[in-house]
Amino acid sequence: MKYEPIKSVYDPSSYFATPIWYIEKDLPEGAYDWALDVEKNVEKKEVSNRGGYQSSPIKLDTFPYYRHIQEMTIFLPSFNYSYLWVNINRKGDYNIMHTHPTSDITCIWYITDNMHKLNLQDPMHFSRQKIYNKFGMVNYKSINAKAGSLVMFPSDIAHWVEPHEEDTPRISISFNIRFNE
Repeated sequence: MKYEPIKSVYDPSSYFATPIWYIEKDLPEGAYDWALDVEKNVEKKEVSNRGGYQSSPIKLDTFPYYRHIQEMTIFLPSFNYSYLWVNINRKGDYNIMHTHPTSDITCIWYITDNMHKLNLQDPMHFSRQKIYNKFGMVNYKSINAKAGSLVMFPSDIAHWVEPHEEDTPRISISFNIRFNE
């Protein structure tokens, strides 16, 4: 008797998925220069950044591109924005792995292309490490975002940004969202 290999009748990667939103929109004129002005005028704060610049918190309602961000997040159920901060990485600068534990959604608006440098850790990494290793699966996803794009994901997802390799700055603006009850 000849045995036939079992064929999968379902795609296991589609179960228990982590939502990641990627919204494309043209970058508004002046956003790049605005971010560089922030670097010159707003105190630096070191949180997840290693090298580079991470601004102190900025109130979102004082942000000149607030309406633009509102348009990109209009589809979400009732929520509040947190403050935002500007990230500017130059050659060799990066951000260590971290989460945003006091919010629901982490948002990163790209002022420049990110060149596949944002990485999201699979939330099941620790409990499934042996399975992933046995089947040659990776435990993170690299996100390639273009200037003007907004990337959003659950705030408990560990993420990091690899070292910048270009001579021009890599710029993003980050903020968090908290859903209303």
